Amino acid sequence: MGGPAHLPRAAGHRRAVGHRVGEGTTARRTDLDERFVLVAAARPDHAIGEAEALARLDPAAQLLTGARATVGATLAAIDGARRVHLAAHGEFRADNPLFSHLDLADGPLTVHDLTTLRRAPDLVVLSACDTGLSAVHPGDELMGLTAALLGAGARTLVASTGPVDDEATRELMLGLHQRLRTGSDPAAALAAAQAAAPPEKWATAYGFSCFGSGAA
Repeated sequence: MGGPAHLPRAAGHRRAVGHRVGEGTTARRTDLDERFVLVAAARPDHAIGEAEALARLDPAAQLLTGARATVGATLAAIDGARRVHLAAHGEFRADNPLFSHLDLADGPLTVHDLTTLRRAPDLVVLSACDTGLSAVHPGDELMGLTAALLGAGARTLVASTGPVDDEATRELMLGLHQRLRTGSDPAAALAAAQAAAPPEKWATAYGFSCFGSGAA
């Protein structure tokens, strides 16, 4: 899986092309409800503030933060939801991708946990480090958080392919969701939010990629 494709600079500006990876379907699924679920762990420091800011954009969103953001509560909330935003510390385990995880209130939400979802969301935004990384498992099976969610039926994921800065991530996520609310598809919304980032925050902004169909 690769990162976003960059076009050459034009007139001093850097542009991004939404990079779509995977075989996500473009058909809008009818087995999901219209819930928007926001989950934020206590760490990293920006996570809860980020989720609360996104909840102000969409007061109908279901919000799980801090001690309420347990593994069980998160899996129950995101199963069958249309859109999900997860803000937590992430770790990619190259030695054993099945144990790649997000740190929640009571422990890690692992790749294995995600495979138990009956109805994976259309769109999942993983606001954490390294969540877009995958590795080839014996038998040529691609494993990692992103691969697990796409395999479970998610159409589109936004995830990072390396370390990201907390504050720059928060700003990018606000820009992404503001554009999603105006009707942009995830790939276009991410590219526009990246293009709006100031140069000093490009390393984080362009560290996120769109995987799957790019639609939601």
